[in-house]
This record gives sequence, structure tokens and C-alpha cells, in this order.
Amino acid sequence: MEEKQREEIIELIKGNLFQDSLEIGTPSKGGTMKLYVNFANEKETNSRIDAAVKAREYANKKLNGEE
Repeated sequence: MEEKQREEIIELIKGNLFQDSLEIGTPSKGGTMKLYVNFANEKETNSRIDAAVKAREYANKKLNGEE
């Protein structure tokens, strides 16, 4: 199997691991964000939520001219 094919298969498998989704926020209060996670893996899910919240806070600061 070629390396490129192997990488594509790995990406497909990874994509299937994050089939659960979670939407955070409201459109009128800073926007919404949709996360794709694997609820069966609590540690990874929590890590993704933390990273998304941090990114959202940063984006809101940038939009408000605070950064």
C-alpha cells in the first residue's frame, strides 16, 4: 500500500472517531460553535471543549478590538 493511501485511510478512520457533535453558545450572545467529538472518550472531549472555548474567547476579543 502506498504511503498516500495509508494516510488517507488513517484520516478516514480519525474522521469516524468524531461522529458525535456538540453545539455551544447562542447566535445573539457571542456566536455558536459546533464541535465534533467522541463522547465515549471523556478526556479527549473535555480537551476539545476547553480548546474551543479558549478559541472563542480569543476570537471575541479580536472582534471587539481588545487584542
